[in-house]
Amino acid sequence: MRVYKKNAGTGQNMNKEAFFHVFSELQTLPNLVANAAFNLFDRGNTGVVDFREFCTAVAISCLSSKKEQIHFVFDLFDGNH
Repeated sequence: MRVYKKNAGTGQNMNKEAFFHVFSELQTLPNLVANAAFNLFDRGNTGVVDFREFCTAVAISCLSSKKEQIHFVFDLFDGNH
């Protein structure tokens, strides 16, 4: 919760720059992949990640099983997603 509050903008949402700051490992990936990760969590296609979407990102990247992580990576590269 603190990480989100610290990085969320005045509208209480996190833009791409803030999202990539929190998930810094995405910055080492090609732009296309990093943007796909952001877009996967931006479920409402608003250009920002809200708190619920942020919690999903944390859960998948930190708390999920290997199988769920593999599905996430597949979704990143799935052109039909």
